[in-house]
Amino acid sequence: MEDFFYRWKSNYCCLPLSLRNSIGRSVRLLPKCLRYGSFYSTYKRRIRKFLSVEDRISIQALQLEMLKNTVNWAIFNVAFYKGNKLIQNFSDFSKFPITNKADYQENLGSFLAPIMCNSILSANTGGSSGSRMDFFLHKGKSRPKEKAHFDWYWGLFGYSLSSRILVVRGKPLQKRRLFERQILDNSLVISCHDITESNIHLVIDAINKFRPEYIIAYPSALVVFTNLLGDVSAIGSDIRIKAIYII
Repeated sequence: MEDFFYRWKSNYCCLPLSLRNSIGRSVRLLPKCLRYGSFYSTYKRRIRKFLSVEDRISIQALQLEMLKNTVNWAIFNVAFYKGNKLIQNFSDFSKFPITNKADYQENLGSFLAPIMCNSILSANTGGSSGSRMDFFLHKGKSRPKEKAHFDWYWGLFGYSLSSRILVVRGKPLQKRRLFERQILDNSLVISCHDITESNIHLVIDAINKFRPEYIIAYPSALVVFTNLLGDVSAIGSDIRIKAIYII
């Protein structure tokens, strides 16, 4: 279901906030196995299995095995990597070519394995650095895997579905709002695109009322926000941030 909704993400974002929040309330009621798909549970079990390995040698062996499977699959199936020597040990990675953003943008088709053409979702970065990057997600795998990692890691800091998240981003919000309450992820999203010294007090008031427990932020947006915030004491002393996730 997550991948189905992802295809319509741009349409969803254009809906009025009240309608988006109505949809969000309904989606939040769905069990995670239905919302994220069966691979979500499969990957959570994989994480637990990996964490159950205690000795360092076994952990390194497991890491090498997973890396070999991924990289050697790419050498066999992805045009850009064909011709490279198969990975056998960690030292082999020092001989593997390093690619940069330009390599990927200029050869996008060469990074897609033909056998995966019917199993992809198109995606892109926001372009906050000035250069948007297009890429592909593995349908039924990439997004459930991301959610599984997120839930596991933030779970170490007490995160649950009811936890409140402050999202700091640079992209303008609908109707150029300074902030908006989004029910889908129980978040308060603020946009640094239109925040100034004269209106940041409105954002601070919203944050203090929302009382976030976690922060997800784009680095550039967080810099703008903290610079405008100036004195951190403007944020209520009763607010305790448990974790910050920089994306």
